[in-house]
Amino acid sequence: YSQGIKALLKHHDNNIEKRVKSLITYDVEFIACGNTMKTLKIDKKELIDGVEVVTAGIVELIERQLRGYIYIRP
Repeated sequence: YSQGIKALLKHHDNNIEKRVKSLITYDVEFIACGNTMKTLKIDKKELIDGVEVVTAGIVELIERQLRGYIYIRP
């Protein structure tokens, strides 16, 4: 969410893009917040292939925590 979404943009940073694509091949999920995308005027086509979009990132965090995921804030 917020400015961190830029790491999921195609052609933003070639090194990050390579890492994200590599991790996706290992079934790591990258999920972008649709609300942030709307605010920053980012289209889904601008995201690295394989990045998923949810309507609201906060809702996704809560739902995953309810399913047993642990949220670690950097």
